[in-house]
Amino acid sequence: MAEFPFQLSIKHTYPEKRTERLLCTALLRVIPGRRKVYDAMWNGKSVIAKVFSHKISARRHLKREWQGLNLLVSRGLSAPEPLFYGHTEDGQWTVVVQKIAESSTVLDVFQETHEPAKKLDLLVLVCKELAKQHNKGVLQKDLHLGNFLLGGDKIVALDAGQMRFSQRELGRKSSISQLATLASYLPDSNTESLTSLCKEYFKARSWHFGKPDQISFQKQLAVHKRRTLRKGLKKCLRTSKRHLRIKTSRYVAELDRGFCRGAEPLNFIKQIDSLMDDGQILKNGDTCYVSRIKWNDKNVVVKRYNHKGFIHSLRHTIKKSRARKGWLHTHHLKALNIAAPRPLAYIEHRRELLIWKSYLVTEYVEGQKLYDFLRDDNVTEQQQLNEIQRVAKLLDKLWKYHITHGDLKHSNVLITENGPVLTDLDGMIVHRWELLYRNKRAKDVERFLKKTSISPALNNYCQLLISRKMDLPKILADDFDKMRIDNWMIRIRKNFPKDNIKNLISVNDSSVEGQGQFTRVPSSDYTRVFRYNISFNGIGHTFYLKQYLCRSTLDFAKHLFRPSRAKRAFNASLMLQQNGLDAPDVIGLFERRVGPFHTDNLLLTQEVEKAKSVPQLLTDIYQNSDANTLVHKRTLIIAFAKTIGQMHANGIFHGDLRLGNVLVVKEGQKWWFFFIDNERTKKFYRLPARLRLKNLVQVNMLRSDSITNTDRMRFYKAYLKENPLMVHKRNKWGKKIVTKTDHRLRRKDWFED
Repeated sequence: MAEFPFQLSIKHTYPEKRTERLLCTALLRVIPGRRKVYDAMWNGKSVIAKVFSHKISARRHLKREWQGLNLLVSRGLSAPEPLFYGHTEDGQWTVVVQKIAESSTVLDVFQETHEPAKKLDLLVLVCKELAKQHNKGVLQKDLHLGNFLLGGDKIVALDAGQMRFSQRELGRKSSISQLATLASYLPDSNTESLTSLCKEYFKARSWHFGKPDQISFQKQLAVHKRRTLRKGLKKCLRTSKRHLRIKTSRYVAELDRGFCRGAEPLNFIKQIDSLMDDGQILKNGDTCYVSRIKWNDKNVVVKRYNHKGFIHSLRHTIKKSRARKGWLHTHHLKALNIAAPRPLAYIEHRRELLIWKSYLVTEYVEGQKLYDFLRDDNVTEQQQLNEIQRVAKLLDKLWKYHITHGDLKHSNVLITENGPVLTDLDGMIVHRWELLYRNKRAKDVERFLKKTSISPALNNYCQLLISRKMDLPKILADDFDKMRIDNWMIRIRKNFPKDNIKNLISVNDSSVEGQGQFTRVPSSDYTRVFRYNISFNGIGHTFYLKQYLCRSTLDFAKHLFRPSRAKRAFNASLMLQQNGLDAPDVIGLFERRVGPFHTDNLLLTQEVEKAKSVPQLLTDIYQNSDANTLVHKRTLIIAFAKTIGQMHANGIFHGDLRLGNVLVVKEGQKWWFFFIDNERTKKFYRLPARLRLKNLVQVNMLRSDSITNTDRMRFYKAYLKENPLMVHKRNKWGKKIVTKTDHRLRRKDWFED
């Protein structure tokens, strides 16, 4: 049955018990161990034969397929007409259905279409057919574009065995989930097309597309994007419509069918070393051997990961080969529309159970390495800056999905006519844990910026571009000088006069309070805060110097393994500013270390001029009431709610959001909010609900005659506009906030009997 055409006999057919003969002309699809789909001729008609080969479930699969097709036809839905079924001479159950003339799968048409508008039109057609199915109580358990045919302007459903049928129309929740699966073929950034698709579906169902539906859709879309990606990567490791898997005693290989079409792939696998030796050698090291070759009229690059000993082979057999990782990572990036060379094959050469050598084959991409591009005398500085900007956008997209490259040197970025392309992806990691991701990303950035020092202008531009994408204080802190005085490690703003530093670190001296420059201000029990006045460049400046004291023996031991309180406040303040929020400008960080122990730590910040705390400002507004008092109070509350909402929307939790820790400045009609006491402020990939609740309770704990319940509701509504995913749970959250606030107030005995 390997050569076409061939005769296929089907016995004991239903609805008539007789033997039918088909002439199979092509293999359309194969799922190993489950089924094969053939293009065939029967009595002069073009038909499709689906042969089920599962050893246990083949008959059940056939029964579901036959019943599903008949139910679709009986409910007036578009589907191929079922003709008959039976089993072949070797006992494999087969169903034969009508072939839709001059049709292609929607997936093939979608992938061949390059105009976004036409892609959207195609999805709208599928969307309307899907709405018809849902109205008739049909649920597709395996919904993807490959299970729809496009014949003219008509959409026909396939794979009826994967459908579930109900007497009632499909509910809203399941319908939105199915719609999100369909919409996952559109890029996340194309919000207009996503909204248009949703509206078309809801119009076909005669439903109203409201805000709760939009929120539910966005959640389901994210889920299906991840699920589709996982399923797609699994398909890359087995024989499918697009890939061919070969397994022998010596080799395991996965090849792109387009790459080996018209050639014998096993010959390529056996001759690959000699082909590489005869090709253009790009790299010949102990670890890797890279060569550009031509095979089957295609220019490709082959990267061989060499054998380096028994332990090395054992390790990569357990961890999986680097070629296999590169194959999967490249497919991963392609699915996310991140530029990388097209993967064509990976090959593992085995000895017994061990992977001895492995090969990764990718298409050859014409381009110049970024390393050479930045040193090319024929390239102007403006061209270099423009290309660096495009590279920064590519990296931003990579980091958006919590992916790190692992070896982000300039020679692993190709500059092409269509934009930069990432290569050498076997060290890539898709992160689940935020801390590991941040550390690895910092190493990627450090590696990338290492070679930009060839030009000061280029280096500064790179630093600026990357810092906009990062929330790492070590990148943003480049405006600081590092120095050491005695046992003090100091980071100080470059424009700050260095001759004043010794005065600052003398704050431990009890006589400092008597100096004219320092004035002690009220603070908590475990800090000492001084107001510090100096003049330089002919201008007077006011700073606040905060000394963090040890709270207990446990606190001292704890800071052996974590940054000092001053350093955490330093990092958090920079992080807030990077995320578009305000904090007093950090001027200096001072840490005294004796061996492994931090004995003292200080933070120097600049005064926020004309600032008042939120409670103080509300009191002033209440006491100095005039015609505009109500307007001022309302605009203040709404502006503050939006700021807190933006903070939480960015995944930021303020460690102590008492309103006394928020300073307010008004400039014209604009309110500015500066957050202080930031040592426990953190940024999360997704803000935990308990921390969101904690911040909202801290804000709600203010008890003032000037704040009414209507004001609190006004704050809550403005906050929800910045966090739309909470809208459908607004009542539940409102009750939680009120209950928790009352509990905390009673515990603190703030209520009078």
